[in-house]
Amino acid sequence: MSERDGVAAGWHTPALDDAGWSERLWSEAAYWEASRAVSFPEEEAWPVVYSQALGDLSFRTWAGRMGRVPRKFLNLGIAAVGDRVWARTYVIAPAAGIYWVRTESHASVALSINGAPLSLAGGPEEQTGFVQLDQGANALLLSAEALAVGPIRIGIAIYAEPQEPLPKWICAPRPGPLTRLSYTIDEPGPVSRARVIFCAKGRVALYVNGELRTEHGDFNPYIRQGQEELDLTPYWRPGANRIELVLPEGDGVGMVDGILEREDGSSRMFCTGTDWRDERGEAAELVHEAVLQFAETETMWLPGRPHPLPDVGWLMPDAVSSARSLPFVRDPARTGRPIWLRFPLPVGAVSLQASVAGVCACWIDGEPTPMRGGRAEFAAQPAGAMAALRIVPDDASTEADVLLAPIRFETAQTAGALGDWRTALCLPHHSGVVEYETTFAWHEAGNAVLSLGRVRGTVEAWLDDQPLGVRAWGPYRYELTLEPGVHRLRIRVANTLGAHYEIGRPSSNVGGSVDPKVSYWQPEGMPEHWQEAFAAGGLYGPVRLDAV
Repeated sequence: MSERDGVAAGWHTPALDDAGWSERLWSEAAYWEASRAVSFPEEEAWPVVYSQALGDLSFRTWAGRMGRVPRKFLNLGIAAVGDRVWARTYVIAPAAGIYWVRTESHASVALSINGAPLSLAGGPEEQTGFVQLDQGANALLLSAEALAVGPIRIGIAIYAEPQEPLPKWICAPRPGPLTRLSYTIDEPGPVSRARVIFCAKGRVALYVNGELRTEHGDFNPYIRQGQEELDLTPYWRPGANRIELVLPEGDGVGMVDGILEREDGSSRMFCTGTDWRDERGEAAELVHEAVLQFAETETMWLPGRPHPLPDVGWLMPDAVSSARSLPFVRDPARTGRPIWLRFPLPVGAVSLQASVAGVCACWIDGEPTPMRGGRAEFAAQPAGAMAALRIVPDDASTEADVLLAPIRFETAQTAGALGDWRTALCLPHHSGVVEYETTFAWHEAGNAVLSLGRVRGTVEAWLDDQPLGVRAWGPYRYELTLEPGVHRLRIRVANTLGAHYEIGRPSSNVGGSVDPKVSYWQPEGMPEHWQEAFAAGGLYGPVRLDAV
């Protein structure tokens, strides 16, 4: 994809061998590269791919099915305790000046900018600091030391201004009977609503202005035990309000994430941190290892916290930050170069709509096809016909991040093959329905049995526009009474969301996970090739019609 013009090389032609090309989902790009050696030897370094909209699709997390894009989008691979991995990129600054940086991880992270070490404050769950950047590209080197066995995952963002702090697990610096950790919020204006999420490990009670609201303990992030969302509005009063975590046995830990919704439509967030004080006036201590115990801590927060990735609004509209983080670019020399994308068309495609950051040219089956307003129209194509796009970006995009949205297709009825529609009809992401239609001649009046053979999905069938019924499982058979003549058979197959979630948004509930920490079931004992078949859909056949 890095050459300036691939027309002479035939990159637009269907016969091109593109086995060496990088495979990306829309919006994905290799924004970083990583290595287990600080020297980044070419044969050992690897690209770190993620999406500004979808995050890290290589990690299947139980957080995904809770309607979130995980904040730790930088996946540096599996590591043992003490292992160190380096990652590097360039951060593009619009102007020279002082910027604010935040990292989030369950690993120990260190940064350097343009060769100078960066001083960060905080623990692995949130480190922050200020950095001097030059205008344009600034070399950023990250070092991560694993604190637990598993993937090293990091969230990092650089902003023009400091952002709200993130919720922390806190405990008492000197625990004792009836230890209290408190925080006073002075809000002079009227509040229409006050609410919090409260989590506790060990015995912890939540008080608001001296009144007990709830008590929890034995927090479990998987079944949400020990976590509760509370409406504090009836207990809220104008001016100063005091929130307390009371630890009757002294050694509990707790986390609070809260928001005040003002009558003018604005809001104010607050959370547990070192600004909470015990009964002696000493600062609360952070439980840094909690990020190791409780995995995706962010799933316990209120949904309005700004996300480090700028384009997650499709799933998390409340998490889009008003301040956009600075972009990362793996190789600034590649910015502005044409980006080539090749992809097979779904069966019957007659148009495609591509929203891109730049100027786009299109070829269908090797032929130039005009684009107007990002739309190309063409004759109905067989499954797998090759489309090619050449995009000259007008921003820092270097790969499929030049696509601002999924490419959309319109289809028309055309000949297609039976089988798994992900391959037979070139519908790898499709969750929904496909209709199969054919005609046949029948020569004698009488009864017959229609057998559809193998089907992956639920079937609804019609004969000459008359409904035959629904079959949710095999055998997929129908008893018919036929008259001589030509008849039209229509079969509609509906699959599950498996195909969409297997490729478009991976989840541990689709395809499983080899990590027991994030999966409710394991693939051991499943049949061979189980994962390839898990999200399948389609009419496989053979379809038979037998007189009886």
